[in-house]
Amino acid sequence: PGKAAQLPSSRVLVMKKIKMLFENRRLRISVLLIISIILSIAGLAYVCRQLLGRLAFSRNRKAMLGEAKTFSGTAEERIEQAYFHALLFLSEIGMGRHIWETPGEHLRRLIDVGIIIPALYELTEMYLAVAYTLKELDDNDADRAMYLHGKILGYKGPS
Repeated sequence: PGKAAQLPSSRVLVMKKIKMLFENRRLRISVLLIISIILSIAGLAYVCRQLLGRLAFSRNRKAMLGEAKTFSGTAEERIEQAYFHALLFLSEIGMGRHIWETPGEHLRRLIDVGIIIPALYELTEMYLAVAYTLKELDDNDADRAMYLHGKILGYKGPS
């Protein structure tokens, strides 16, 4: 019984102390100033992190595009590499594939908003043939995928 009586009184005491702290105008202004400085620093840190991340992504993308001419592996692996590098580029320009989308749904979404990239359609069809069927593709198909990859990288947006 004694503890139950103490709880409300201790809460009231804490609330009175907090109220007394904020009755002092200078203290209230200084607390708000400190909070705003902390939030500004946190926001600045977030913006800097985003900018540095974007720079690193750009640098990595340039390195990846430099490797685009030297994709290696089997024809199927080269087609997959070309498709994923094309997705990376599309993501950078705001047309990336959502994690829950299948390749076909991604294509339909782009077409629904008026973005038609014939090279992406053909490259997606090649990727689907490699990823979901037992159909074997040859080096000519891999070379075609590399060509389509280059066409997608040259995409400038809807005209």
